[in-house]
Amino acid sequence: MPVVLNDAQQDCLDKLREAVAEAEKGNIYAIGLVACMKTGYATVIGGTRAGDVNLGCDSLKRRILDGVEGAAQPTILRGRA
Repeated sequence: MPVVLNDAQQDCLDKLREAVAEAEKGNIYAIGLVACMKTGYATVIGGTRAGDVNLGCDSLKRRILDGVEGAAQPTILRGRA
């Protein structure tokens, strides 16, 4: 019986398929992957360009932080001085 994926899971699958297609064309030389699962997360790196993977991770962390901070509501109310 096929598994029914929610929208977030389908988005992950679509991105993985796109990466595989690019790798099969010879366009990917290294990859870093973080998989978030119900029980935690897993990480793996492949290829020979660790420096580029590290820079990509820094860029991704910035995007994640921007998304988290942009969505967060202030918890401290400030009055006028």
